[in-house]
Amino acid sequence: MVQQPKEDFMQNKNQNQNYMDQNIPYSSIKPQRKAIHIEEEKQSHFSPNFQAKNQNQNQNQNQNQNQNDSKSSNLLFNTYFHHDEKEIERLLKEGALSHDFENTPLHAAIQSHCSHNIIRLLLNHGAKVNMRNDLPPLYYACKSGYPVTKLLLDFGANPNLLFEEQFCQDQKTEDLIIRYNSLVEDMQNLLNNQFTSDLSIRTKDGRILVHKNIVSIRIGSITVLQDIFSKYSTNVANDIAEWIYGKNETEVQFLSNIHFFMEQLGIKNWEKLSGRNGLLQDLSRLFRDEKSMDCEIVINNQSFKVHRSVLMARSNFFLEVFKGNLSIHREKKSFLTQTIQELIHFFYFDEISSGLPKSVLNELKEAVSYYELNPNTYLIHLLNFYAN
Repeated sequence: MVQQPKEDFMQNKNQNQNYMDQNIPYSSIKPQRKAIHIEEEKQSHFSPNFQAKNQNQNQNQNQNQNQNDSKSSNLLFNTYFHHDEKEIERLLKEGALSHDFENTPLHAAIQSHCSHNIIRLLLNHGAKVNMRNDLPPLYYACKSGYPVTKLLLDFGANPNLLFEEQFCQDQKTEDLIIRYNSLVEDMQNLLNNQFTSDLSIRTKDGRILVHKNIVSIRIGSITVLQDIFSKYSTNVANDIAEWIYGKNETEVQFLSNIHFFMEQLGIKNWEKLSGRNGLLQDLSRLFRDEKSMDCEIVINNQSFKVHRSVLMARSNFFLEVFKGNLSIHREKKSFLTQTIQELIHFFYFDEISSGLPKSVLNELKEAVSYYELNPNTYLIHLLNFYAN
């Protein structure tokens, strides 16, 4: 048996005697001392030093977790460039999908031209289809092609995000689309697409917001795309014309945005158009080189110097004339001086002046037939826009 020291014994005896003198039951002393002991332990465990240490541990854990998340996300982003579908799926299952970066995984995958399956994997694992990095994923999808665009729309992408004004100022497609001869047909196919837009969204001046997108696209000197619809008597054109002017606000079949489709169309035909643009640049240089001109056209006592080869390339009539094979007796046709001037200008630049009088536009139509220009000449396309 362990003996208690005499001093401690006497101290406890005196303390117990005090409690007895105050008529306090001795049994209550022990819980009180136990409570005090617990409180002291709490204070000791949560001392300032311990709290600081605990906070540092939590911060380190959070930093480690963030570093792990960042490392997994970086692996995911790097894997996009290799288009490794199995590795991407493995990383996604491990929780690598994060939206805490400026460029989200979905943005990166679309911009990296990942496959349809990889983008679907991201969407199935919770990629946010309408999250922006200044631009929504649907913007990049429209540039990537129809399948990706449709996939995002199937997963709830909001096409009306593309109608916001800050996305409608890009004019990159002007030079690409100006000479695309089948533009009208493509536009009509576009309008028959399965996607719809919310026509209730309006600008500050009360116009339908998509109207702003349409009229903001410039195709060469044609600044108002409304003319496309007003010049053709198809049902689609009539419906769109009414819609543009606010007479009919029923939903119209419309791909997410005409502007982005134009850009996509231009990219697809870049190779073809760039070659043609190069040829036109060569022709325009010839036009400014009067010393090399070897032919002269006289109309109403006014002469125009030209290149025989250009006339022969542009017109079957002039081709036969210079070959000496023209045996057709045709009625002589008198054209206005401005008409011939515009025709020659078109031969070299593939364009005509804006704001031409109606008489000149009508004569240019006649000149196409009279001088036997190519039936698919771009001049016919321009005249259809300008003529009333």
